[in-house]
Formats: sequence, structure tokens, C-alpha cells
Amino acid sequence: MTADPDAAPPAGPADRGGIVEPGARVSGPVYVQAGARTESDARVTGPVLVCSCSVITAGALVRDHSVIGPGCRVGFGAEIPRGLLLAHVFMKHPGFVGDAVIGRRVNLGAFFSTTGLRCDRGPVAEPAIEEITVTLDGQRVSTGQTKFGAVLGDETALPPKPCWRPAP
Repeated sequence: MTADPDAAPPAGPADRGGIVEPGARVSGPVYVQAGARTESDARVTGPVLVCSCSVITAGALVRDHSVIGPGCRVGFGAEIPRGLLLAHVFMKHPGFVGDAVIGRRVNLGAFFSTTGLRCDRGPVAEPAIEEITVTLDGQRVSTGQTKFGAVLGDETALPPKPCWRPAP
């Protein structure tokens, strides 16, 4: 999919051949590709891209600059703000994937959570102001982000109730 930066974003779900069932609460620029489905009682607040063969089920919430890759399943009670699910990710139970990148063929257990705020230095302040950094080859690298949940590799299966947070 290519975007025209000069074009105004759509006000609601854009017709890309996917299905938005009656009763689905969809607002903002939301693109549902062919073969994808957003079920009744699901909530999607754009900008969001729902790729082919993905399903957002009733009771799920996807919002704020998220991409649901091909063949993903997002179930009841799942919340995804600013998340990238690459392909064939199964998040069929309640949980939270915020500010995170989830690899291909990942199965997230019930109540899985990525927290995008540092919680190792006393009370958490919102909005976040401290920049998150990562270490690559022994060097601290700025991410340009104040929230960063997790990056999970391909073919990972996680048990119920794990919680990932930014490292100090």
C-alpha cells in the first residue's frame, strides 16, 4: 500500500476490500485490506492498518498508529495502541501491547502486557518525558521515543501474565 502525502486521510474506514461488520466502532483513518475482518463490537480508532486475512474480534481495541499484519487474530479484551504485529500473531485473550513490535508467528498468552513507561524510578508520570534508549553493540542509542514497550522475535510463544517493561 502506498500513501499520497498530499491526500486528506479518510474520516472513517477506507474501502480496501476488507469487511467492517455492522456494529464495529471504527473512527479515523482505518484501512481494512481485502480478506481482513473487523467484527461487530470491535473498536478501531485510526490511524490503523488491518492487513489481509486478519481478524479483529468483538471486544478488542486497536488504536493510535497501529498495524495489524497479515493473518493476525486480535481477540476479546486485547488492547493495541501504537503496536506493530508483523504477521500471524495470535493475541486472542485479554492483554495489552503498547508501543511494541511483535514478530511473526507469535502467540501471546492471556494478560500479556508490554508497558511503554519506565516504572523503575518511582512514581510514573504521564505524559512521559524521559527518552527511552537501547544498547546496541555496547553503545547507548536514542530511540526518539518516550514510550517503548518491547520487541519480540519471530516464533515466540509466551505464557499467561508476563509483563515486559523498558530496561534501565
